[in-house]
Amino acid sequence: MHDADITAASADTFKAMAHPLRIRLLELLAGTPMTASMLASHTGESTGSTSYHLRQLERHGLIREDTGRGTRRERWWVAAGPQALTPEVLRADPTSARVVGESLIGRWNKQLADFYWAVVEDHVPREIADASGIQRGRLYLTTDEMSRLGDELTDVIRRWRADPAHTDPTRPGAVPVIAQLAVIPDLEELA
Repeated sequence: MHDADITAASADTFKAMAHPLRIRLLELLAGTPMTASMLASHTGESTGSTSYHLRQLERHGLIREDTGRGTRRERWWVAAGPQALTPEVLRADPTSARVVGESLIGRWNKQLADFYWAVVEDHVPREIADASGIQRGRLYLTTDEMSRLGDELTDVIRRWRADPAHTDPTRPGAVPVIAQLAVIPDLEELA
């Protein structure tokens, strides 16, 4: 995927992500600006812990201060923008890649499984469950087509995120939504 708004992560920024709490903080800040106290409340961590990890994320360019909000005592943070974990970066530091991969993939799989079982057990409001969906499509694509499909799907999410209403957690009726996509080859058949 080659989105113009996505910057390639460096091995240094990639290492900064090799902590489960930092991944969670980035995930929360991708949705809306927050303070260390707000993030502590969302994660169950202390404000001191979230502040430390925020400084590390800022140092590596993964987040930035939202200077249009807050005061000198209350700093608001926002994600600096999507970081692409390119194959080159992943191969450059396999140890960090494993840590980040296990955390990200484990988190995504758990979120998907938790949602699935919550719907099955009728623990999700019907209106939300009916508006949700899990889809999978099987295609046979060239590498160029695979790249174009990834770009198109990324563009859809980017367009929705560009509307400030879609990053406002206080909007009446709005619930947090995870938009996840993957365009990958079927490795079992490539062998």
